[in-house]
Amino acid sequence: MEGHGSRVGQTITPRLVPLSPGATVASLTDRRAPKQLPTYNQVDDCIDLLDKLYVKYNMLFKAEGLADGTLLPTWQYDWQSIFRVPWIPNGETPRTNDA
Repeated sequence: MEGHGSRVGQTITPRLVPLSPGATVASLTDRRAPKQLPTYNQVDDCIDLLDKLYVKYNMLFKAEGLADGTLLPTWQYDWQSIFRVPWIPNGETPRTNDA
């Protein structure tokens, strides 16, 4: 990486990160509003990509794998089951703690 970092050699210079034509780099100092907000699918795809990148480079840099091969949570139970069983029987009024 000689010559590709800053004077101290701790960062990568922007010229090493090629952008596709018309692409821009997001910056925390850019105060302009986005022209178009991302869709939920685009955000989900981004989260999946970041997960894959982390898993790949965690293995590369630390030589450690993740148990499930992902940072995403693993459901330990069927969380939707509570919606399949009625919790107030038909015709009953729910009780309150008021005496």
